[in-house]
Amino acid sequence: MPKKAAKNGFFYYMLEWKERAEASGRKTLSLAQVQEKAGPSWAAMNAAERAPYLEKAKQNKANGGNGVKLTSQGIPVTQIDAERREKEEHAASIIRRLKAMLDTASQNDTLESLDFYIISFAYFCVNSDGDYLPAEMAVVRFNLRDGVHDQLHMLINPGSLPLGMAYDAQQHANDDHQLPTPPNALGESDFDIINDKLLRFLGYNNGQIPLLFTERDDVAKVENMLQGIFSISVSKDQLGVGSLADMFFHLKRATEKHGLDTETFGSVHRAQLLITKDIYDYTVGIACDYHEANSNVKNCALSRCVRWGYVIADNCCMDLCIELQPGKHVPANADTTSQYATPAYSSSNNA
Repeated sequence: MPKKAAKNGFFYYMLEWKERAEASGRKTLSLAQVQEKAGPSWAAMNAAERAPYLEKAKQNKANGGNGVKLTSQGIPVTQIDAERREKEEHAASIIRRLKAMLDTASQNDTLESLDFYIISFAYFCVNSDGDYLPAEMAVVRFNLRDGVHDQLHMLINPGSLPLGMAYDAQQHANDDHQLPTPPNALGESDFDIINDKLLRFLGYNNGQIPLLFTERDDVAKVENMLQGIFSISVSKDQLGVGSLADMFFHLKRATEKHGLDTETFGSVHRAQLLITKDIYDYTVGIACDYHEANSNVKNCALSRCVRWGYVIADNCCMDLCIELQPGKHVPANADTTSQYATPAYSSSNNA
């Protein structure tokens, strides 16, 4: 029982530590992050220093616990549930915004010119706060009429790596983007410049930026790196990063209403399948100069964004009778005489 009381005392200490850290200007921290950061100082405290927190735990227990149930890591179950609900609501709000955009464009007959922003990052490593250190950023502006018609690409030098992370950063670089790691990293090191260029590209106006879409499994990583770049210029609530598959699926549903009587995408899994297949992964001429020169186009953030745009255009343009233009809707060497340039589309499985 004393061990359990100490754990509960630590819980109250974490709450106080979290409040102090965020009051000093640090970003919002989860209790999982607080547990890691506050642990050493708690361990160094003597009995007198711990006493106020243990007393709070004792009072809580005397009052029936008031529902403060902890996981095996000492994190309140209610906190875990609250964070999960927050993430789910945030994702749902992005879907609502996306569908509203599509509905408005369909009603105004402007679906073909509705711009979407597709984004991708490469990174060096993850620090002890759970923050990703960016190595490369790419964003493309895309619509069905013009295909991929504008782009922003930057290599990023995040500065010194956290102590002990050099090996992890080098291993990840070797396996993925193959960019030189700090202190030899390439690109822009001034995050204010990166912030300004990105906001201008996105048409930042009065605190509003457009929705951004990326690969489903990278949404949290992209959000994290964008928060580091934007700092205080764009709040967490203003930032909306959604799953590319969701955007693809709902856009396809919207275009099919104009051209087909049946739905060929039974669910978002169909869209995700085509994205995962990534049939244009080795297309040359669409990556940044560094990755083209080093024959690593597949792992270039810019190439990824362009390839995703190609797959979406390839599967949606026909519904609106838009002719595919090589280099904009599909690779420059694609055969646009076939019904679809993306072989995966012709699969009999319309999941």
